Amino acid sequence: MALQNHKRITAILPLVILLLMSCESGGGTLLRFGDKQVEVTAPGMWQQIDGPTMIRAWVDEQVDIREVTFFVDGVQIGTDDERPFELNWAPKPGATGTHTIYVVAKDVNGNQQKAHETIKVLIAEKKPPDVIQPAVTVTWPAAYHRAADQVIIRVEASDDSGAPVVTFLIDGQPVNTVSQPPFRHIWKTKGVVGNHTIAARAVDKAGNFGVSKVIPVTVGSVSTSTPSVWLLAPANTAVVSGKVVLKAMAKDDTGVAKVEFVVDGVSVGAVTQPTGGVYTLPWDSTTVADGARSVVALVTDIDGDTGHAVPVSIRVANLDLVPPSVWILNPAPFQTLCKQHKVILHADDPSTVAKVYYRIDAQSPVVVSEAPLTWTLDTTKLSVGLHYLSVVAIDQAGNHSPMRQVVITVEKTPGC
Repeated sequence: MALQNHKRITAILPLVILLLMSCESGGGTLLRFGDKQVEVTAPGMWQQIDGPTMIRAWVDEQVDIREVTFFVDGVQIGTDDERPFELNWAPKPGATGTHTIYVVAKDVNGNQQKAHETIKVLIAEKKPPDVIQPAVTVTWPAAYHRAADQVIIRVEASDDSGAPVVTFLIDGQPVNTVSQPPFRHIWKTKGVVGNHTIAARAVDKAGNFGVSKVIPVTVGSVSTSTPSVWLLAPANTAVVSGKVVLKAMAKDDTGVAKVEFVVDGVSVGAVTQPTGGVYTLPWDSTTVADGARSVVALVTDIDGDTGHAVPVSIRVANLDLVPPSVWILNPAPFQTLCKQHKVILHADDPSTVAKVYYRIDAQSPVVVSEAPLTWTLDTTKLSVGLHYLSVVAIDQAGNHSPMRQVVITVEKTPGC
């Protein structure tokens, strides 16, 4: 009997001790904070970020937590009182360099514990995209040059990113491309008697292009009874928007009466007096729909004789051309997922983001069109292993963002 009582007392004693500890601490958690019970799990140490980032914290499941406070560079940026503890941090524009991230957890009894490791991240300075057009000039022949059998066309072109690629244009059509200086082209003029235009287009490594001034030339003999006109601006293949200045040169042995500008066969105005030898007319490109358009200049001399320039093709683009941006905030790259997982996106555009598409691997894209950009990913429908989550944003103008993609790992282990 004594032995049985001794066993009962021995079995009950740990419970009595735990009950006393609970009473002493005011009825809260029985565990106290210790080393490595609070950690910052994302972003990783020295991770480079380029936009809004989800900060995630882990606290031992056995600790009854009231809240977790997030700090960046020693400044509190917010709190979270529910597991999983996470907070979206959007760095201020221009906040390049190294930044520190840590969290402080507080339990229901007011005890606090700082994460055992402070995370350092790097925001690299974003180099602005190259948007500078290359400079290009036709140095020979001179304007109104009269050619015989051939013309050696000389061009000078430069760009801040190196020598551009130069395409020679005769009457607005490409005839030769040269990838390095000296930029020269021999134009065989046999059988092309009449008025023509010479120009050059230069394209740099970033895809920016510049077009030279149009040089009017004459090949062989031309009847003096016919006036000549050369369209100087816009250049062939130019992309225009808003207010556009139309320019042309014209000459005739008896005198020029007017130069008329025509867009898609419709006159947009006429000029009777040149300025500095150039006939100039402002034109509002918003009066026509966006897309490809044809521009030509017509000349009439004082005798009523007419002539026309070589038409050029332009593209009118008055809509928004700036693409939106999109980021995947959750899940993190190479994160292991199981069952249901919340996916969080962030999209931005100078106007309005219309739609966001996401897809897993090569599955059909799914549209997320309303904020917040979140949904639940059911990983039970995916096979075990690596998968790709891809997202693309589209704005109201139809511009597409660059695709963002993260790799995730799906597990289906017991208890996951």
